[in-house]
Amino acid sequence: ELEAAEKKLAELKAPKKKVSITDTDSTNPSFEKGSMKNFTVEGGVLEIGKVKGAKKYSILRLSVDEDSRRQGKASELLNTAISYTKGMITGMASNDAAVALNYKLGMRAFSSNGKELSLVETKAQRAENAGESIRMEAAPKKKPKAKAVKKDDAPKRRLVVPREGESIQDA
Repeated sequence: ELEAAEKKLAELKAPKKKVSITDTDSTNPSFEKGSMKNFTVEGGVLEIGKVKGAKKYSILRLSVDEDSRRQGKASELLNTAISYTKGMITGMASNDAAVALNYKLGMRAFSSNGKELSLVETKAQRAENAGESIRMEAAPKKKPKAKAVKKDDAPKRRLVVPREGESIQDA
């Protein structure tokens, strides 16, 4: 057991392997030509494509070999895909672990009225869907709010109105 634990620790401390990105041929006419990509790392693969007319890429498949799990490979693959697509990506999370991973990496689920769901709400919604997948997408970057000017911070101005018969200099 100690030897297995030491091996696992060495794997975790090892430098991350670079994710390879390759084009994938697809005969599916629903996808834009040249949009299909495979992201691979030893023991894992993520495949994306863009449906014709869509603004966002879709995650078609994310899998990590059983003996390669719990090593951050799914995170590496998904982070690379999010970066590659500049956050214009969406996918289906089919279990609570997938929901948690997506959420950790900035992907969110939204209610029917567009409200961003919390992690707890996302898991609950997936459970309400009879355990089916839930759609998650890279959350849009929030724009910083403009700083409101307080009444006291506004420049003070005095309006001087001349009385009848006075010039502006006399007022």
